[in-house]
Amino acid sequence: TTRSVMVYDEYQYKQTYQKLGRLTLTAGIVSQYVYANGNVFTGNVENVGKTGTSSQTSENFSVYAELEKELWNKVTAQAGVRYELYKINNITEHKPIFRAGLNYHPIQGTNIRLSWGQGYRPPTIGERYITTRVGDYGFYPNPNLKSETSWNLELGIKQFYQFGKFQGFVDIVVFYQKYHDYCEIN
Repeated sequence: TTRSVMVYDEYQYKQTYQKLGRLTLTAGIVSQYVYANGNVFTGNVENVGKTGTSSQTSENFSVYAELEKELWNKVTAQAGVRYELYKINNITEHKPIFRAGLNYHPIQGTNIRLSWGQGYRPPTIGERYITTRVGDYGFYPNPNLKSETSWNLELGIKQFYQFGKFQGFVDIVVFYQKYHDYCEIN
């Protein structure tokens, strides 16, 4: 028998300051708590196929802020930061994450965008501690699994079109992402 409980909370604040040239601030706080209990969460290879239960917990807390400002009437700039604090059992880590972008509207219906951002994903309880086997196939624990990080770059153009009552968008994007300590289940 496996049981888990997840509690997720988020509070977000958004305000546009007209006196500062329509500067928009979006800020917030996020928290998540996960408790998992079961015979699959034993956490080491020696326990594959054995009975018994184990409990694992993870906690995540983050604060974030993003500023958006219209420049030169056709360009909008964004910049943001997020600070993550993550704990799984007795392992704690923290990391700041940044992003920035520009949107250019040369004519009505056309949007050209450029953005850069960082990514961060800590391993889940399952990725670190699940131990189970189904026939010849098994899931094995990796309690030393590191959090994956990345950065990405995007350049895109989106064009609105309309033919009679039919309307839509064409969006062409070039995207590049670079990972470090990438984790993928095989």
